Amino acid sequence: MLSETRLQQVIDQWDLYPQLRRTSAREAVIEQMRSDVEINVKQSGGGLAVFSITYQGKDPAIVAKVTNKLASDFIPGVSRAGATCCWNNGILEFAIARSEEGTREQEDKVRQYKMSHLGELPQQQEALLHTLSSLQAELQANGGNLSRSMRNG
Repeated sequence: MLSETRLQQVIDQWDLYPQLRRTSAREAVIEQMRSDVEINVKQSGGGLAVFSITYQGKDPAIVAKVTNKLASDFIPGVSRAGATCCWNNGILEFAIARSEEGTREQEDKVRQYKMSHLGELPQQQEALLHTLSSLQAELQANGGNLSRSMRNG
């Protein structure tokens, strides 16, 4: 994301560092850009990755445009690395997509747990007691039928 080519495109697109570009080598301008950009990626609960990109500059409108450009370049790289992302309106959608993915993973884990412990969970107690009562009544009826069969038989 902070490759020379990409940074040079951003520098050219918004005519960043005009004074430095007149007096210094291309590499110095790119290093200045790199020092003005900060990327932070943090893992939070549920496997959610949250990132922030900041760019320091003098003109707030240009700073916003540069930051948005850097973020839009950053998202596809994260996506190729295995993150799920829907980049339409910014970082919030990225966080929502990751959160939804984490929620689906947790729901799958709960579903698997319930299936592997079928009949053992507290919320299943009432259904199990009803089944037990039905089976006891059926056993008594079968026992009575067997007794009558043996007497008649």
